[in-house]
Amino acid sequence: MKTSSKTKGHWLKALLTPLSIALIGLYPLIIFFGMAIIPLPVMVSVMALIFAVRYFTLSEQHSELKSVMRLILMIALILCLCALLFRSLQVMLYYPVVVNGVMLSVFARSLYVPPPIIERLARLRTPDLPKAGIAYTRTVTKVWVGFFILNGSLAYLTTQMDFAIWTLYNGLISYGLMGALFIGEWCVRQRCMAKT
Repeated sequence: MKTSSKTKGHWLKALLTPLSIALIGLYPLIIFFGMAIIPLPVMVSVMALIFAVRYFTLSEQHSELKSVMRLILMIALILCLCALLFRSLQVMLYYPVVVNGVMLSVFARSLYVPPPIIERLARLRTPDLPKAGIAYTRTVTKVWVGFFILNGSLAYLTTQMDFAIWTLYNGLISYGLMGALFIGEWCVRQRCMAKT
């Protein structure tokens, strides 16, 4: 019986993890379209449930990334609670700002408390990172710091604008900018590796 319940638990976690990640990724669109058909308390409660599911499906393995994700999800749950208490959608619009703010603090801190985040990730694939690689990863970390400052600032500005603009930026443009940065960095990295 114990083995059976464990197996069911693994299957449930395997199902809920990607589902909750996808729904959180669609957060701006869910908020935008949800407000048109669902009462605010119901929609906020659903989002709180999604955040809670993601929190509890995180791996129990302790790592800096997991700690950061837990912090973001806890703040998201607090935003949901505030939205319910004050019956205000405005509070929910600050979630993208929170994500960028937390990521900014993590990346920026890693520049002053080495190694930088990107170097740590690079060493997972290449433990013996050359000096050129170390310098490069530090530069990339700085680029991401700049991105989170810009993206977080724009995300904040959209909270003061029309709801449709907030949705367009945080649900589409922001992801596009992030994707462009990923692709651009990958192309630069390939050129640097080819030279060495």
